Amino acid sequence: MEEDPDGMDDFFDGLYSVLLRIVVLLGVIALLAYLYCASASSAPAPFPKSQRIQPGLNADRLVGKWTMYWNGGKFGLKLWSGGRYECVTDSGFVTWSGSWHVREKKFWVTESHTPENPESWRSFGCPLDPKTLEGVIDEGDFKGTKIRLEK
Repeated sequence: MEEDPDGMDDFFDGLYSVLLRIVVLLGVIALLAYLYCASASSAPAPFPKSQRIQPGLNADRLVGKWTMYWNGGKFGLKLWSGGRYECVTDSGFVTWSGSWHVREKKFWVTESHTPENPESWRSFGCPLDPKTLEGVIDEGDFKGTKIRLEK
């Protein structure tokens, strides 16, 4: 083994060790910066379903069983996803059946308590407040009637 008369081998060994440490340190810093930026720019988790803000009136939100207050009277209401509608007096004595949908931010119903009689069918449109699900019928039959839906 030859001796290094000017000591340059020790210099390069030390320089190599310092450069290697710098590269490793820069790699660690780059990795931490990447992880920080990736977590900072990702989308937040959605609200739990029970806490989601309802942006407006939509048909999916109305599907199900409801209590409907019609000018203060209480009725059982069922709305199916396919558009089927059924409304029953609180006593269960009279049933109205028909169809429903949401269009132009309004709850629309076509109903009859005697469907076999073509003259018994009635339709109405009511803008429902998305937060309270209450409104006043302003189109079709029963104008001025107040309704409110409650789960």
